[in-house]
Amino acid sequence: MQVLHIFDRYLNTTMNWAHNFMLSLPEVQHIVTAPIRFENAFDRGVQLLTAPHQHVLPMPRDEWSVPVYYRGFDKLLPGVYESWLRRYVMKHPPDIIHAHFGGVGVRHMKWIKHTGIPFITSFYGFDMEKLPYKKPEYRAYYRTLADTVTAVLVLGSSSKRTLAEQYGFQRERIWVHPLGIDVKSLPFHTRKKPSTGLRLLQIATLTPKKGQLDALKALRRALSVYPDIRLTFVGERWDKSYVRTIEEYIDKHGLHHAVNMLPFVAHDEIYQLMEQYDAFIHPSHYTEDRDSEGGATFAILEAMASGLPVLSTAHRSIPERVIDGEMGFIVPERDIEALSKAIVRMYEMPPHEYQKMSRACRNQIEMNFDSIRLAKKMESIYNTVMRQHC
Repeated sequence: MQVLHIFDRYLNTTMNWAHNFMLSLPEVQHIVTAPIRFENAFDRGVQLLTAPHQHVLPMPRDEWSVPVYYRGFDKLLPGVYESWLRRYVMKHPPDIIHAHFGGVGVRHMKWIKHTGIPFITSFYGFDMEKLPYKKPEYRAYYRTLADTVTAVLVLGSSSKRTLAEQYGFQRERIWVHPLGIDVKSLPFHTRKKPSTGLRLLQIATLTPKKGQLDALKALRRALSVYPDIRLTFVGERWDKSYVRTIEEYIDKHGLHHAVNMLPFVAHDEIYQLMEQYDAFIHPSHYTEDRDSEGGATFAILEAMASGLPVLSTAHRSIPERVIDGEMGFIVPERDIEALSKAIVRMYEMPPHEYQKMSRACRNQIEMNFDSIRLAKKMESIYNTVMRQHC
């Protein structure tokens, strides 16, 4: 089976899950195309197409800050990339075309429709509600996409409801397929909860939907009960205004002794970093412009695989992944008081209960989010889509 994967850029390090997804399907020949490509290690196991006017860039210091020219070159040369890709597909037709992100599916849906090739689009988060909020024309585009695609992939059941109820996608065409973790490469070590102190970690791009500011506010309240709690943020400083808000909050309330902000950490160093912490905090929430997660974030799943209990919110499909009271604590979105109490509960948790919760996190990943298990499901989806399209 040959699958053509279309991205708008290939591939940000924080989207390593997309490469893992393809590597988990070794029986499938993965061909990847994107108008913008970064120089990194994500070419292993896939065939990268070279398009005209394509820019292969060294990974920038802030990997989301691609120079304006490179982001807009295909707009300056309308249709050049699409025309080239359409000609390539007609000469070398794959079994399936798989567009990653709703906006990419919209961009290519017209010409793909005329190829007669099964067409899948995956939605991952911001593309479901924020993109149509910022650009209202996408509501109509998505309704057209709903009539064009053979199938749609989403990360959780809440995303499935959104696409069906807001844009008219047929429920029977929507498949829930969460991100997978390479469990075999991540040995599990029994964690021991310290008798004093609590070390919290959040790994996420600094952007409002990730909830770093809520984590800070909850930490401030918890520190009044237990002054030896510490919090570390790791991630790209993508939203500069949001970063300034976080830094100003830390300054205003004198939290420098309790908060550490680290830049981006290479993915192969993340698990070693997680070993130094006691719990993972990730209070995701909807933003005013309707930005949201697509499901439980990949970082949450990775933390659970390492045995870190999770403090998070009832956002999207996170409660389906992190069972409240068994694998961590789930609180309502934007509820600072509830999040603060959850931090205190984690601090006060007896060691034997903590180890039970840690083990439950690992079991959840092994049983339901192992990339090998999910790869078999994905291969079945691909085969089903091909049969239904005939």
